[in-house]
Amino acid sequence: MMSNKMLTIRAREWPVLAPLVRGDEEPNLMAVPYTSDIDVPVPYMRWINGSAIVVAANRHRYREARLTMQIPLMPLGQSPSGKYVVRDLWNEGKPETYTKEQLAHFDCTVRRDKTPRGD
Repeated sequence: MMSNKMLTIRAREWPVLAPLVRGDEEPNLMAVPYTSDIDVPVPYMRWINGSAIVVAANRHRYREARLTMQIPLMPLGQSPSGKYVVRDLWNEGKPETYTKEQLAHFDCTVRRDKTPRGD
């Protein structure tokens, strides 16, 4: 069952998350290389026209997951400024700017499941 938060993100980010209408095209979807201090599902990225969403999850009920991801920028193209804007959609974070070097070693914490903001 999808939470209200998931539905809100899906509606707001429709251009990136929309299913393809044509059956002969593969979605722009790829696994994101990562390391984690606990076992988590493989993060993945969807993108379109220079915008992307990275989905990282933690099914563990008792531990937060600390991930380091190597965000693939090649599908997005080179940013003219060399900087990329990132926003945590799940926690409604403010946009932050990162360099490609920082996104090659992007650290984040994914809260444990069944907790506030871990839904």
